[in-house]
Amino acid sequence: MGNKALSAVLEQHGRLVGRNIKKEKTGLLEDLKRLKQDKQALDADLGKVKRERPSQRAAAITARLKKLKDYFEFMALCAQQFAVLPARPGSSRAWSPFLSLGLKCNLSSV
Repeated sequence: MGNKALSAVLEQHGRLVGRNIKKEKTGLLEDLKRLKQDKQALDADLGKVKRERPSQRAAAITARLKKLKDYFEFMALCAQQFAVLPARPGSSRAWSPFLSLGLKCNLSSV
């Protein structure tokens, strides 16, 4: 093989290697662009979650307070109904599981 042939083979090989490098570079740049877009989307989602979290906590607290209010209203109703029942002979009205709780709290503020 002469110098010209060897030079031609090396030049062709260099072009092929150059094309492969350009393809790899293009692919890596596309991957980098896609990853940056994904990162921006995740950052936006994280910001949204951070903003929503306090309102979700407030909603959960409000729901729990409503359940508690409903429970105390139910207990007060049970105490009223217990007070209306006729007393059993030999028993004391003072012993009431409902009345002994002292359910005279104001529930309208909850």
